[in-house]
Amino acid sequence: MGKRQIMEHYGAKLTNYRWSWDGVRKDGSVIFLGWKDEVKQNRDNTFECRIREDSHPANVKLGGQERERHIVEILKRDSAAYLLIAIAKDEHAITRRIEKVEETLFPVRLVRRGSEVFAVSTTQRGLAPTLEP
Repeated sequence: MGKRQIMEHYGAKLTNYRWSWDGVRKDGSVIFLGWKDEVKQNRDNTFECRIREDSHPANVKLGGQERERHIVEILKRDSAAYLLIAIAKDEHAITRRIEKVEETLFPVRLVRRGSEVFAVSTTQRGLAPTLEP
């Protein structure tokens, strides 16, 4: 299942099917796509996923610029956000491709720490249907 189909499954649309990284739902909430190798378990049984590093070279591309706009808007308005965790075909590739996506859509809050932004889970329970294989 491609990025477009994944986002549509959760009621979100991509601005551009090639370069967008995040989907936006009709209610304005954003679904961020995060990478499994960027996920870290926290002591309080939540987890966090780094979704932006200011110095990353991909940020100058259209997808990176769009993600920064989404982050700024969510932090400013304290809006709803969600995270889908993707597993990369090759974690070391400069341009990653999705091998598969975990089935749970996690509600998250965004936290900026210095030059990085993390999506921190607010619950361990998914709020959306599971993806079908």
